[in-house]
Amino acid sequence: MRQKHHNSETGPIMPVVFFGHGSPTNAIEDNEATRAWYRIANSMERPEAILCISAHWYTHGSGNIVHNLALMDWLKAGATPFDWAARFNDMIKGHILDNNPQGIWEFQRLGQDAKLAVPSAEHLCPLLYTLGAREDSDTIRVETDFIFNKSLSMTSVVFDSSA
Repeated sequence: MRQKHHNSETGPIMPVVFFGHGSPTNAIEDNEATRAWYRIANSMERPEAILCISAHWYTHGSGNIVHNLALMDWLKAGATPFDWAARFNDMIKGHILDNNPQGIWEFQRLGQDAKLAVPSAEHLCPLLYTLGAREDSDTIRVETDFIFNKSLSMTSVVFDSSA
């Protein structure tokens, strides 16, 4: 849990952020997601340390709500998402906004949409850590909310107690 009080020794309570990381090329691109990440970073004080829970475990990055590379349409970045991808992303986002982490924890019970959206759980697991670090009183901001190449969610969420 995050520290509840601000004092001169510990500094302000820092937000908890879930980044929909997408492609590794986002590190060098200027796009809707990277601009949102820049805004997120500039909206808070510089942290003394960063804990990154990554789907890849060895590099920075985080995860994705919808992550099915096998069904991605690699040639259509702006294409309308698959129906199942949009439904699952909206369902998980609804659980986040309704402060219902149990609905996310049990994502495998969400049927065929979940099976397609999360063929393996490593990209959704960082969201579970993020939800565990948030406070019930946090303000929740969805900073990016789009699906890239029809099956890769770029949704990023900030949980902020200082807002």
